Amino acid sequence: LLFSVLDSDTMAAYYAINPDKTTTKLFNYLPVFGHGTGISTLNYGQANLEGKLLFILDDRRNTKTQLWITDGTLSGTFFLKDVSQFSQFGITNFFMLNSKLYFLIDGEETALWETDGTTPGTKRVFSFCTYNGGIDPCYSQYSFNAYNMPNNKAIFFVGTPGEDMEPWISDGTPLGTLPITILPGILPFNKGMALQGGEVLNGKLIFGADINNAVGYEPYLCDGTVTGTTLLKNINQTTGNGYHNKHSRPSEFFQFNGKVFFNGNDGIKGEEIWVTDGTSAGTTILIETQPGKTERGD
Repeated sequence: LLFSVLDSDTMAAYYAINPDKTTTKLFNYLPVFGHGTGISTLNYGQANLEGKLLFILDDRRNTKTQLWITDGTLSGTFFLKDVSQFSQFGITNFFMLNSKLYFLIDGEETALWETDGTTPGTKRVFSFCTYNGGIDPCYSQYSFNAYNMPNNKAIFFVGTPGEDMEPWISDGTPLGTLPITILPGILPFNKGMALQGGEVLNGKLIFGADINNAVGYEPYLCDGTVTGTTLLKNINQTTGNGYHNKHSRPSEFFQFNGKVFFNGNDGIKGEEIWVTDGTSAGTTILIETQPGKTERGD
């Protein structure tokens, strides 16, 4: 167990709790004002790599945020690599392939990186876009999750000026990192893919998106290809411009016992729990928990 505490008004320390319940102080640092303890939390810059913890450290004694790794010991805790020229950056979308940890970095560029837990083995795999020093053309939106797929690949979501918000698939190599281009034309970053999670079932990712404006924001299936990305079911077929119309807004996906459960709104029964076996016929409302009520109980 690793944790960070303020030792004084200005100084903080990072500790490890050992199996015998004693503690080991790994290092001291000066937390950046307004950034809490200065150790980033899970999904915003912390991930496990075969018993080692990758994390972001904000230390006022340094000119910028740093990428560190620890195995819970003094000798195994060190600055990993300089991965960004910006003073601050974030890392998300963690996934494992071939015993390496992959993640997205968003700083002066948005890029896919890999690490085996060593400095030489921490490398940039693919750059989605790069900051040019002016108005940032590399502003991107990305999901906080990545999804392992068959054939040793993973899907994650990135929005860039060139590709908009799209699912991408990667085998961990530059040539094998490709957009699954499914949006019609260039749209605002937040128009198409929504960052509401997903789940892999029977080799396909189930996620929510507004790909076809005539259908709205509904659940889709993706096998990692453009032709294999299809509408799972048009749950909300109501018309009008109200919040409850047209869009079922699937979210909070989780898998249990060979099926995927999620929140959805059919425009009639309101937001309820839905279940799917990966087929349109097998996508149904699980139970109406609030009969006669719509999305917000109105």
